[in-house]
Amino acid sequence: MQLQRRIRSIIYFLMHKYTQHFIKALISLILVSSTYASTVVAISDNQIDIGHEKLRAHLYRNFSEYQNGYDTDRNGKVDDLNGWNFIHDTNKVFDPSLIGTFDPNVYKYYEVRRRKTLKIATDEELEWYKEIRKDDDFMDHRSDFSSYTHGSHVTCLAMNTKKLPYEMKSWDLKFMPIRYLGDDEVGLFKKKEFTPSKYSRSYYKIQNIKNYLNYYQSWMIKKFEETVKYSASKSKIYHASWGQSWEPAYDMVNELFQDEFDISEKEADKKYKSTITKFRNDYMKGLMKKGQRVVENYSNLLFVFSAGNKKDNTDEMLHYPSSIIADNVISVGAIDEDNEDKAYFSNFGKTTVSLFAPGVAIYSCSPGDRYIPINGTSQAAPHVTNIAAKIFAMADYYAKPISPAHVKDILLSSATKKAKLSDLCVSGGTLNESAAIMTARRFLRW
Repeated sequence: MQLQRRIRSIIYFLMHKYTQHFIKALISLILVSSTYASTVVAISDNQIDIGHEKLRAHLYRNFSEYQNGYDTDRNGKVDDLNGWNFIHDTNKVFDPSLIGTFDPNVYKYYEVRRRKTLKIATDEELEWYKEIRKDDDFMDHRSDFSSYTHGSHVTCLAMNTKKLPYEMKSWDLKFMPIRYLGDDEVGLFKKKEFTPSKYSRSYYKIQNIKNYLNYYQSWMIKKFEETVKYSASKSKIYHASWGQSWEPAYDMVNELFQDEFDISEKEADKKYKSTITKFRNDYMKGLMKKGQRVVENYSNLLFVFSAGNKKDNTDEMLHYPSSIIADNVISVGAIDEDNEDKAYFSNFGKTTVSLFAPGVAIYSCSPGDRYIPINGTSQAAPHVTNIAAKIFAMADYYAKPISPAHVKDILLSSATKKAKLSDLCVSGGTLNESAAIMTARRFLRW
C-alpha cells in the first residue's frame, strides 16, 4: 500500500511533463498492481454466483492468463481467468441458467425456518413448514437449491466489507472460486464406482471393500491436494465449508457391505458391525493423517474449515477436514447469538474446534441478487475467514509479513471468552472482530 502511494505521487508529478497516454498507462499499471496486492481467498465450495451484486467487485482476476483458448500461464488450466471448476475441469465456475428455475416456496421455506429457529413463527407458518417437509419432491428440490446457493452464501460472508479497518479498502478483498463440490466429475475428480467382487468367499469380499476404501481415501486426498496446490500460488486463505462426518462415514461403509454381500442395511449392521466400525475408523483416521500432511506442506496458506453440523464432539468423532490439527488450520463451530451458547446443531471439540462464530439464521447471498437466511457452521466459518483476510490486508498496508499461524493466534487470543464454550473449543470463546483487528494492529505497528 505504501509503495502504491509513492507511485501515485510520481504520477501526479509526471502529469505536468508527459502525455495523457503515458499517464493512463501508468494508472493502469497501478490498478493491476492493486489487484495483485489484494488479499485473495480461495473459496472451495459449490457454484458461486460471480455476477452477484455483492460479489462481482470482489472477483479475483488472473492477469497472467488471457481469454484465448490457450494455457497462457502454463499452469495446466486453460483460460483460468477467475478460478477453476474442478468438477468439470473448465473455467466455467458458475451456471447462471438455473437462476429463476427454483420453486418460489424454497425462499419461503428458509424464511419460515429462520422464524421457527428464533421462535417467532406463527402457528400458521409452523403448520406450513411441517406439511411442506412431508413433500418429498419439494425437499429434493430444496436440496438441489441448497447446493446451488451454498457457495454464494458462504462467499458473501467471507467478502463482507460493512466494517473495514482504516488500513484497507473494500477492493482489497478478493475471492477465487474453486468448484470442489458437485456431480458429473471429470479428470482427477472423476470417482471410480464400487464393483462387488466376483468371488464368493467372504475373505475376498471383505478385501474388495477394504481396497475400495483405500482408493476412495486416496481420491479424497488427491482432490483436496490438487485444489490446495492451485490455490497456494494465488491466495492467502483456503476456505472450505464442507466435510465428511463420523456417522455418515459409517453409513457409507455399510452401503459397501450391502452391495458386496447383496444384503439389507440391517443385515449388514447385524452381521458385520464390528468390521464396518473398524473400516470407518481406519478410513477417517487416514483422512486426518494424510490431510494434515497436505496442510503442513502448504504452510503459506491459512486453512479455515467449518466444524460440521452433527452435534458431535469431533475430538472423538472425527470430522474431515476440520479435525486436522495444525498451526495453519482454524476449525469454526456455530454459536447462537441469542443465548450466547453453541448452536444446537454445531459440532464442538476442546482440541479440534478452534473457536465459534455466528451461525444461526444468517442472511447472505443467493444466486440472482437474492438473499436468504441459513443455519450452519458453513455460515460461521466465513465470518472467521473475513477477519483473517482483513488482517492479511492490514499486513500489506504496513508492509510487514505475517504468517498464517500468527493470524490464527490473533483470532484465538482475541476471542471473547464464554463460560458455556470453555470446554467446547480451543479458545473457549467466540470471534471478536474488533478485538482481533486491534490485536493485529498493535502487532503490525510494533
